[in-house]
Amino acid sequence: MLQLLEFTHNNIIATRTDSMLSAAGYAKILPLVHNIESNGKKVRWYFEIDDNSVTDESFPIKAVRGDDCQVAFPRVATVEKIAIVASEKWQVFLSLIKKLAPNADIRCFGLQDRKKAMKWIEEEKIILNEKP
Repeated sequence: MLQLLEFTHNNIIATRTDSMLSAAGYAKILPLVHNIESNGKKVRWYFEIDDNSVTDESFPIKAVRGDDCQVAFPRVATVEKIAIVASEKWQVFLSLIKKLAPNADIRCFGLQDRKKAMKWIEEEKIILNEKP
C-alpha cells in the first residue's frame, strides 16, 4: 500500500510503500501531480520502500514491468527528481526507474539516510550565470 507522508509539500510528493506500486497507489498521488503541473512546477518524488514489511524480493521488477509501467509512471516528463530510500537489496529499482524517467535526477539512499534524502529532494539547482 502506498502511504502519503507528512513531508509532502510544494512540489514534493513523499511516499512510503510496503507493497507493489499499483494503479490504486498511483491514483492516490495523481491529484498532487496534476496540482504541481498546474502551478508550472516539476514533480519531486521522495519514494521510500519499507523494507520491514516487503517480503517479495522481486518487488522492484514486478512494480515497473508490463502494463503497470504505464500506470505507475505515465507523467515522467513532469518529474524533476526522485529520491529512492531503500535497503541495498532494493537498489536495483534505481536502474529500472532511470529507464522510465530518463530526464529525472534520480538518487538512491539507504534507509539510514532518510534525512539526507529529504534534504537533497528539497535542494534547488544552482544555475551559474556566465558572463560573455
